[in-house]
Amino acid sequence: MNPNSNSTDESGSASVFDSNEILWRVLKKLPTDFEPYGKRERKGGLDCSCNCRWYYTLHGQLGQDWGVYANSQSSRAGLLTFEHQGCPQYEADDRTD
Repeated sequence: MNPNSNSTDESGSASVFDSNEILWRVLKKLPTDFEPYGKRERKGGLDCSCNCRWYYTLHGQLGQDWGVYANSQSSRAGLLTFEHQGCPQYEADDRTD
């Protein structure tokens, strides 16, 4: 994808594909992320996509794969996060709200 191109859909918005490509370019990968994003072996560990209470999804279609981690104890705190990167501070969200 050319970052200078103006790829838009019928509504004039950037396509989800283009947006995903842009997010992959700026994504910070940490050693504590699960492989292949980082160096941590999965070994049955759960990731953000498994209803982690600290993972806040992005708005719209991008929220199906992308979010921000809000646990200040996590190495991913405040960072753009792909749902399968995971972090050691995973906590299941048992809230019903």
